[in-house]
Amino acid sequence: MAIPEISQLKTRFHRGAVAVFAVNGAGMALLFAVQVVLARLLGAGEYGVYTYVLSYLGVLTLLGKFGLDSTLQRFVPDYVEKQEWGRCRGVLLRSFQLAAVIALVLSLGLVVVLVLTGQRMSQPVLHSFTVAAIVLPVWVMLRMVHGALLSLKRPVLSHMIDGVIPQAVLLLSAAGIWGSGLLDLNSPVTFWLLLLSYLVAMLTGIHWLVSRALPAGVARARAVFSTRQWVDVAFPLFVMSGMFVIMNYTDIIMLGLLGNTTDSGIYAVASRVAGLVVLPLMFINSLLLPYISSLYHSGRKVELQRLVSLSSRFAGLAAIILFAILWLSGDIILGLFGEEFGAGRRAMNILLAAQLVNVLSGSVGHLMSMTGRHAIASIVVTSSAALNVLMNYLLIPVYGIEGAAVATTVSIFIWNLVFVAYIHKDLDIRPTFFSAIRAL
Repeated sequence: MAIPEISQLKTRFHRGAVAVFAVNGAGMALLFAVQVVLARLLGAGEYGVYTYVLSYLGVLTLLGKFGLDSTLQRFVPDYVEKQEWGRCRGVLLRSFQLAAVIALVLSLGLVVVLVLTGQRMSQPVLHSFTVAAIVLPVWVMLRMVHGALLSLKRPVLSHMIDGVIPQAVLLLSAAGIWGSGLLDLNSPVTFWLLLLSYLVAMLTGIHWLVSRALPAGVARARAVFSTRQWVDVAFPLFVMSGMFVIMNYTDIIMLGLLGNTTDSGIYAVASRVAGLVVLPLMFINSLLLPYISSLYHSGRKVELQRLVSLSSRFAGLAAIILFAILWLSGDIILGLFGEEFGAGRRAMNILLAAQLVNVLSGSVGHLMSMTGRHAIASIVVTSSAALNVLMNYLLIPVYGIEGAAVATTVSIFIWNLVFVAYIHKDLDIRPTFFSAIRAL
């Protein structure tokens, strides 16, 4: 399968962007509604327990994937382009097998830890972790299906199972539980509902992957395995994506450890509201990813630069608008979650600035990983994550949630600055929004 010309890529990009934005818009609206409903029904204390345990679960899910979902996005587009159906089948099968084994081992390990240390935890935390051990392998498999659909250039389907379906199921089930009055909606019950939502999304995604996304040649081919090559690529991708995840969750975890779970809940809301700014870049990346590797490895750097510039302009303009809206209406938005969450306004403002920088820097992380610079990228992100942990340790006891926000902001600034400089020098590609605007 030949790589389309840049004019065709632009056409596909614009068409795909509309569809992806529509699906993701629906998903994010549902996610926002879910978080508002849960925060109001649970209160800051119980919601804090939920987000605290969910942060640990997010880190374990990252370990379970082991970078294998990103590995699919690195190899599958190349295999499909070259019609190497056996290798395509092999990388899909092996990645899912490895992720399943790792996830089950981690789930059993979590159970063992709970048996040994559970007496030191409060009952809501212990019960939430217990259900989380069951959620873990399902979430890992859902993320693998999401990655597989992205690698096969099915971003709409991937975001349906990653956002729309699980959030819709979670919202409806939470509303049903609350409305019926049969159960008190607390943190452990919420994790049971989360399990249901992920299970429905995962099964739907598997059906779509097999019936709608896989090329016919893959189904007929005999699997060819290059496990060592795939794992060698997966590990640095795992380290890099892992550090991103750790930075997303470190603040919440350390606030719970150094402060209390109520602070974790308030900060989680502030962080998620600020995270809306980065959504345009996430949407664009889901469209861009399959083409970065193909264009770069085929030597079409000019076309890659044009596509990167197009995506940077698109994402940057949308992010600036979102930033302005959220900055001006922060009190109103936080008030939707409940009066207690208004304490997160200053932390939210700090994180808004960080996320705007993140978007305006462009798709730097994916440019590094999809062009073979994943090892260098992992070093940069690991260093930033270590700095984040250190700053959290120093700042949270003194400044609370604002200190956590500053720690994350500094880390985001550093890794984006280093990535932009490296990509400019080594790849001769200008990824930022400002470069894209000047090129007009």
